Amino acid sequence: VARIRKRIQSRWRYQKFGIAVETVAFCAVCSMLSGFVSLLSTCRKEVGDLQYVQFNCPAGEYNPVASLLVNTSHSSVKLLFSGNNEGEIMWKSSAVAFCTYYFLNVWLSGLPVPGGAFTATMLLGGLAGRSVGAALREFGFQLTVSGVYAVVGASAMLCGFKQMAAAVVLI
Repeated sequence: VARIRKRIQSRWRYQKFGIAVETVAFCAVCSMLSGFVSLLSTCRKEVGDLQYVQFNCPAGEYNPVASLLVNTSHSSVKLLFSGNNEGEIMWKSSAVAFCTYYFLNVWLSGLPVPGGAFTATMLLGGLAGRSVGAALREFGFQLTVSGVYAVVGASAMLCGFKQMAAAVVLI
């Protein structure tokens, strides 16, 4: 993606202006896509004291996809790693958020914006792991804790993308 972007940018007459326009367009697409995907989710009753996002839901309810996409990365990772919110974020919500976040991160490569690759990698791995853990729980494995799968997914993603040793990541 970054190589294709550089090839296209080399043909622009006003490269700096074009890069700025592309960056603003990316921000707009991120906002619209995250909002649109969040609108596709159904509202759930709010339980517990974790920070969920209400988004388009009535009082006392939250939007699980918006809680993962529209929230800050730090709050989303806390939601994913928590073992106290079992059954509150279903596997479909995590999978939709993963696909959306992955698409946006791939498109981000090559743009002159701070991407925060470390937290983004943790969030992607946590979303994938949480999806697997919640799916296993829904399909009959009642002892699985989705938060543990989210931690393992984030660790695996960090090991793969950042080429860190598993011992370093787990410590």
